[in-house]
Amino acid sequence: MKRSPLRDVAGMLQSFNYAVTLGLRNEVESGMIRPENLSEMQQWGNVWDRWVGLTFVKSYLATAADANFLPKSIPEIQVLLDAYILEKTVSELVYELNYRLDWVEIPLERLLKLLER
Repeated sequence: MKRSPLRDVAGMLQSFNYAVTLGLRNEVESGMIRPENLSEMQQWGNVWDRWVGLTFVKSYLATAADANFLPKSIPEIQVLLDAYILEKTVSELVYELNYRLDWVEIPLERLLKLLER
């Protein structure tokens, strides 16, 4: 079945989010980040996540600029990316509920952020 490559882009964006979330969690557990500093570090993590994600998407779109498999307008691309990220987040929530209950908060937090937009 043919699918939009933006699905894979959404998967990478989700991976960046997991990386920063798990990185912060591991740093708290190891004592490198004190619990009282976590909120500030999460803000920096959010900045990193957005910057890396934006850089990745811009590079991808620049590389695939002349491709006929992408929508031509940024609003159309954004709608598709948002839909695929939402789909991926719900899928990961189901996975975590079935296999890693201690990770459920990651897709739940992501879902809440997506719904706030």
